[in-house]
Amino acid sequence: MSTKDGGPAFPLQHTDQDGRHDCIAVGLTKREWFAGQAMQAMLPHWAGMEFDEAFDRPEDVNGGCVYRLVLSSYRIADAMLKGAET
Repeated sequence: MSTKDGGPAFPLQHTDQDGRHDCIAVGLTKREWFAGQAMQAMLPHWAGMEFDEAFDRPEDVNGGCVYRLVLSSYRIADAMLKGAET
């Protein structure tokens, strides 16, 4: 599955010795940045959930909660990127 990532969230501009400007993509993509921001907004609503165990197993009760949080965050990020296209 191919997902558009929106390019770099915070691109850096670099000037080489010949005076040309090249955009260097370092760090997070816009998709990753948006997902992180969405997750931060959702976390207060997850108060009381146990996040100590099984972060990587969607089939586990606690891991399932984390997995759903991550999926929801990326769905919001994807919607933001799609909305920016219009």
